Amino acid sequence: MAEFGFTEAQEMFRTMARDFTRRELFPAAKERAKLNRIPPDVMSKLADVGFLGLRTPEEYGGQMSDWISCGIACEETAKADLGASMAILFASFAGEALALCSEEVQAEWMPLCAKEGKIMALCVTEPDTGSDAAAIKCRAVRDGDHYVLNGEKTSATFGMQADIAAIWTKTDPAAPGVRGITAFLVPMNLPGIERTAFADLGWTTMERSSIAMNNVSVPAKYRIGDEGQGFYKAMSVIDWFRLSLCLQVLALGEQSISEAIDYAKERKAFNRPIAKFEAVSFRLVDSLTKIEAAKLLTYKGLWMLDHGVKATREAAMAKSISPQIGIEACNNAMVTLGHVGYSSEYVVEQRLRDAYGFEFADGTADIQRVVMVRDFIGKEYRAYA
Repeated sequence: MAEFGFTEAQEMFRTMARDFTRRELFPAAKERAKLNRIPPDVMSKLADVGFLGLRTPEEYGGQMSDWISCGIACEETAKADLGASMAILFASFAGEALALCSEEVQAEWMPLCAKEGKIMALCVTEPDTGSDAAAIKCRAVRDGDHYVLNGEKTSATFGMQADIAAIWTKTDPAAPGVRGITAFLVPMNLPGIERTAFADLGWTTMERSSIAMNNVSVPAKYRIGDEGQGFYKAMSVIDWFRLSLCLQVLALGEQSISEAIDYAKERKAFNRPIAKFEAVSFRLVDSLTKIEAAKLLTYKGLWMLDHGVKATREAAMAKSISPQIGIEACNNAMVTLGHVGYSSEYVVEQRLRDAYGFEFADGTADIQRVVMVRDFIGKEYRAYA
């Protein structure tokens, strides 16, 4: 196997993504962060540059890029606009989910997600069920050429803006453990769906919601994969999803530190730039060191996936530390900026609020450690049966 590193094409892709972000996303990013959805013009720009089709086949308007390139796009855009970055991540998820569906469904939805900016939400969590996916209660019952869905999903990122959602249900409640779980694509305009928004600390443009379903009739063709295989389909995408989240929160921290460094070089106290005070400069370089180490672990995981190697261990390790590193970096930047960092004059306070959301997204640090115990020590040493 080749040695871990970035190819020339990936480095060129990063340069392109960075230029696009500077040109198209940084302007007015602070104003967009106050919205409760991603504006259509931003989605159009992401589609035009190809970022919404990174995991979509060419025949449906995409380009099927490698996982490292997907991570690069998520990282670079998150420095300016977390909502845009999340749109890229969820579009990549849409490509993976739709690839498990029939050609008819792929032809219907892949171009809509890759070229027209339609958003697919991901719905596993329920009011009483988070990381214990086997305990979900949402039911899907076969009725001829349809399934009838009942139940409630919660904490759905993009829940209010999504055009379609991938929803995990129980089709066989008698099946033990994770067996009997089936996933469906559910258009959000179907009768019987009610969405309720959350008022969140951050992630405002990805407005989370609950999604209640009352006798929602979904065509059987919208089933994702085979019946009873939903849990395993979710696990097939969870590693790259977690790794991408890590790059996003680390990008929030890195951009904040970069802005704090510029400020520290200009801001003077006691007749010298405050960057000359080690109490200031040490915390900035400490954050950059932690960010770089976490990024290397994260990109190694994506590189492994690109080479067909399982990266569950790397994804869990990266996700267990990256949110705290990103939060600490944003906080260190805010402290360096002083009172102006606490105001909306700078974007650091927004990034700090956004960074906290990564503590919960796709599994807390505690859940990642459960995964690591199973992987490093052995599943017989887990705290649960």
